[in-house]
Amino acid sequence: MLRGQSIEKVSLDSIEEARNRIRKSVTLNSTLIQNTRLNQLYSTSIKIKHEGLQHTGSFKLRGAANKMSYLAEIGSDSVVVTASAGNHAIGLSYMGNQLGIPVHVFMANNAPKVKIDTCRNLGATVHLHGQLYDDAYEQAKQFNEKHEGIYVHPVADHYVVSGQGTIGLEVLEQVPDVEQVVVPIGGGGLISGIATALKSINPHIKVVGIQAENSNAFYRSIQEGHRVKLDNAQTIADGMSLKDPEPYLLEMVTDWVDSIETVTEEGLYRSIKQLLIDGKILVEGAGAATYAAVLEGKVDLNLKTVLISSGSNIDHERLMQALNV
Repeated sequence: MLRGQSIEKVSLDSIEEARNRIRKSVTLNSTLIQNTRLNQLYSTSIKIKHEGLQHTGSFKLRGAANKMSYLAEIGSDSVVVTASAGNHAIGLSYMGNQLGIPVHVFMANNAPKVKIDTCRNLGATVHLHGQLYDDAYEQAKQFNEKHEGIYVHPVADHYVVSGQGTIGLEVLEQVPDVEQVVVPIGGGGLISGIATALKSINPHIKVVGIQAENSNAFYRSIQEGHRVKLDNAQTIADGMSLKDPEPYLLEMVTDWVDSIETVTEEGLYRSIKQLLIDGKILVEGAGAATYAAVLEGKVDLNLKTVLISSGSNIDHERLMQALNV
C-alpha cells in the first residue's frame, strides 16, 4: 500500500463523519436543477445535481476536503502527492492552499490546460507525464516513495470515497422519495460513495452507473465477471478515462450498484451542447455523461430520477468541439 493511502471500509458512519468534517471547510450543498426546457424535450421531470457549482468546479472537492482536513487534524507535515486527470488534483491544490500543505500533482500530458493552470495558480507543483492517468500514476508512486509523502489516491481512499458519498446524503434530503440516481463512473469513487450512502438508508433506490464506451473497464468487468484492463481509454470525458479499475472500487461497485450503461462519444458531445444551449448548464465530458444516457435512451424515465453532473471544468477547445457537433 502507498504511504498515506487509506482503504478501510466505507460505511454510512464514515460518510456522515465526512459530512460533519467538510461542513467546516468549503464544500457546498449543491443545487438540484429542474430545467423546464430539458424536461419538455423528454416529457419527464428529472433533476440534475450540479457539482460543477462547487468552488473548484467539481465534486472532487468533497473527497479532497475530507482527506486534507483529516491530515490537518492529525498535524501531518508531509507533502501530499497524487495522480489525477485534473479535478481531484484541483481539489487537493485548493485545500493545500487553504491549509498550508504542499501538494504535488501528476497529470497526463494531454490533461486539459484549464486544469493544469488551475492547480499551478493554487500553488501546487504540477508534473506532466504520459498520455493517460495510469502513466502519471506510476510516476506519482515513485515520487511519493522517494519523498516520503502522503499519497492521496483519487478513488482508492477511505476518506476520499466517504467525502464523495456526502452527495448521496444530500440527494436524500433534497428528494426524499427519489427512486433512481444516475452517476458517472470514472475511477469509481463517486458512485461507490453515493451508492453506499443511498442504499444504507434505502436499499430500494436504484443506482445506475454511466461510462463512456471508449473507457468502459467497469462495465466490461461486471459483464465478464472479472477485472478487465483496457489497452486504451481515450474519451472526451477525460475525468472518466481509466484503463484498469482499482480492486477496492470494483468490489464496492459490484456490491452496491444495480447496473452500468455506456454512452457514445457523440452522445457526450450532444449532451454538453444541449445542457449548455437548452439547460444553461456548463459541464465537462464526465459531467455530461448522465444526461447523455438520457439522450441515448439508457435511463428509465418512469422512475423519479436524479442525475449527478460531476463537474464543469471543460477547456475552450473541447467546448468548441461540442458546440460544433
